[in-house]
Amino acid sequence: DCANGSGSVLTPKLLRELGCEVKAINTSISGEFPHGLEPTEENLKDVCKLVKKSKVDIGVVHDGDADRAAIISHDGKLIDWDSLLSVLAYGKRRVITTVDASMRIEKVCKEVIRTKVGDVAVANAILLENADFGGEPSGSFIFPEVHLFPDGVLTAAIVAKLVSEGKFYERLEKIESYPTTRLKIPFSGDKSGFVEKLKKLVANEYSSKDVELNFVDGVRLSFKDGWFLIRPSGTEPCIRITAEGKDETTLREIVSIAMNHVKMVLDVT
Repeated sequence: DCANGSGSVLTPKLLRELGCEVKAINTSISGEFPHGLEPTEENLKDVCKLVKKSKVDIGVVHDGDADRAAIISHDGKLIDWDSLLSVLAYGKRRVITTVDASMRIEKVCKEVIRTKVGDVAVANAILLENADFGGEPSGSFIFPEVHLFPDGVLTAAIVAKLVSEGKFYERLEKIESYPTTRLKIPFSGDKSGFVEKLKKLVANEYSSKDVELNFVDGVRLSFKDGWFLIRPSGTEPCIRITAEGKDETTLREIVSIAMNHVKMVLDVT
């Protein structure tokens, strides 16, 4: 599904030249995106049904400018971004991802370096760290052996190759899944001031504890069995909390800790 965008010509052509049997839809290059601007599960319900009905090996859906490629499994399920990120990072020596990515990626490659949210930050870190791969859980994936920008067409080709080799679903089955939550707290104050106060708070509280602190983009605390990220929104008047735990009980505990930290900072702001 090329979304009537810039991938309409190149992606079907490339996949066919690689030996794939391709059923291409929405290839009119009209700029009228048939399933909205974001390739979300809600927006892609009809495409997921079509993939399952067609009995194909894999489904690929671009956004308008084809810098991303959402992947639908043969049984019509949209593969979440974190799982796809981990499949593509599987077995790599050094991987760059963002502070909001799942901890499952640490399980599948040798070294993970986290950077700011955004593909520019990921690309810069790939260069700086001489990494093999970089990506973020928004569907932006960078393959430095080819070039240093997100490329949904290339992602589609690499996924097709993994499927043909029997590696894609094999890797997907091995990747663990953890409960995750995302919260928004209304906040119209000084965002940079909020972050600085939060940094001081957690630095003092966790200085002697077995907790990994990351201040590269907001405040991320990684515990043994989970993590949270507190980060002001760049587009909305709110503070965003992302948290993940090995199970629901752990997740609730981590969310409670994160909320308490936010409340403590807001009470003195």
